[in-house]
Amino acid sequence: MSEHTRTAAPRPSGPRISGNVIDIRSDPVGFLRECRDRYGDVFRYSTHVVVTSDPDDIHTVLTGTDRTPGPAAHDDSEEREIERIRARTLARRALKPAVMAQHIPQVAAAVNAQLHEMSGRDIDPADLAPFFVRAVLPATARDPHPDLVPAVVEASRAAIASLDPGKRVPRWLPSRHRRRIRNAEQLVRHELRAYLAHHRMPPPGCPHAVADDVLEPGERARGPIAERALATTLLASAELPSTALAWVLYELGTRERERDALRAEARDLTAAVARLARGHELADVLPRTRAFVHEVLRLHPPAWLMARRMPAAARLGEHHVAPGDSVVFSPYLVHRDPRWWQAPDEFRPQRWLAEHPPHAPRAYLPFGAGPRICYGAHLGTAVLCLTVARIVAEYRLRLPGASRVEPRFAVPLRPANLRMRWERAPVDAPG
Repeated sequence: MSEHTRTAAPRPSGPRISGNVIDIRSDPVGFLRECRDRYGDVFRYSTHVVVTSDPDDIHTVLTGTDRTPGPAAHDDSEEREIERIRARTLARRALKPAVMAQHIPQVAAAVNAQLHEMSGRDIDPADLAPFFVRAVLPATARDPHPDLVPAVVEASRAAIASLDPGKRVPRWLPSRHRRRIRNAEQLVRHELRAYLAHHRMPPPGCPHAVADDVLEPGERARGPIAERALATTLLASAELPSTALAWVLYELGTRERERDALRAEARDLTAAVARLARGHELADVLPRTRAFVHEVLRLHPPAWLMARRMPAAARLGEHHVAPGDSVVFSPYLVHRDPRWWQAPDEFRPQRWLAEHPPHAPRAYLPFGAGPRICYGAHLGTAVLCLTVARIVAEYRLRLPGASRVEPRFAVPLRPANLRMRWERAPVDAPG
């Protein structure tokens, strides 16, 4: 008997060809939780898909892989793979927290301008994707053409939609979803080429955005790589971060006591922004706001389900995973597991104010880990915190029909039925 047979992970009952699609689509979280409780942290969902709920296993998978399973809309050649890796390296370097800190005043100003422009009207969560892209533009691409933002939003949505297992088809088969991705990517590339063709470096002494860093004189020979680095950065600033913002605003709008505490911390935002720009940490400048955001991301991680394709054979616990198998894991379930957290189903921002992490090692992963970790997490968290602070300081946030909001476990995890509205609050009036 082979090692694979002896140590293969247990598998729930279900048709071999379709795996357990019916079960997981009707109640995905319930299905995964029930399988975990019945079979343990590692089980086989289908012939080539393994699911794990163990933080150490997940860390092993994330640090040992750099490829997400899913339909590709682009060339998978070795040359393209090298270009992709070099582009990510370039973007990661440009997005280091120490580099991004100097952009915080401009990012805060962009947040303020959009909150003002959107105040007094009904907001759908879909409106928050352009909001987030525009918020990070001062740190990514200065003064772009107005058409760049909608192009980035559409490309991000197309890419996220392609991760829905129900929309996957063999790569050789024509697919409208793959065409949507290809068309959206081409539009973004067109806008970026036009932007980069007319790009000018900032004056001496002015902060460099991501576009400036990837187009430094020493990098100009890397035209396609610079374009890809900027595209990757912008696409990552749309759909998932805006979904996180939707959940943040939902929790903010339904928790009056939290708003009161956060308002006290946000009384002098000008000084807070200045400290952040000098490199001070969010945990020191806006600790309660950061704790609030972290708790929202714990309970409502937009990327609630992730997957990685294994490049080589591996062991997860006592079980064998073959090369080419995909490993699936759910940050949502890990974040709500009482083995790793105290009172995991309770909303407790104060847990993040303690001296030590409020969870078991490796049990908090809203941004992933390893080679594919979200390297813009620091900037994204800053945008979330600055938005929360500005709203509690200056606006009244209303959520009509908040009782009808419920999680929709698609890609990403969305707050279904959420509608919101914010209006300027009178001076010294509670929000």
